[in-house]
Amino acid sequence: MSETKKAKTKLTCFYCGNEYVETNYYNSNSEFYSSIGKIPYCKTCIEKLYQYYLKKYIDEGSLIPEKKAVKRLCMALDVYYREDVFDSAFNKI
Repeated sequence: MSETKKAKTKLTCFYCGNEYVETNYYNSNSEFYSSIGKIPYCKTCIEKLYQYYLKKYIDEGSLIPEKKAVKRLCMALDVYYREDVFDSAFNKI
């Protein structure tokens, strides 16, 4: 019995406009993205957005710019944010 390869779905990144296979996107349970089940920004662009917010909060003199950048990015992408989870992860690095 041979397995047939499943065709990989390509999605277009809302930020850069490039098409990538769906493995280049994070899964999402958000109602906003329920039709595709993925955050419609590729992983590379999410990193660019994080770096943008990080620089912004560093320039503003924030005491913990990483936390503010992650919190803002979670809001923008409709990802649940919990401060205690962030603090636990941040303290391990």
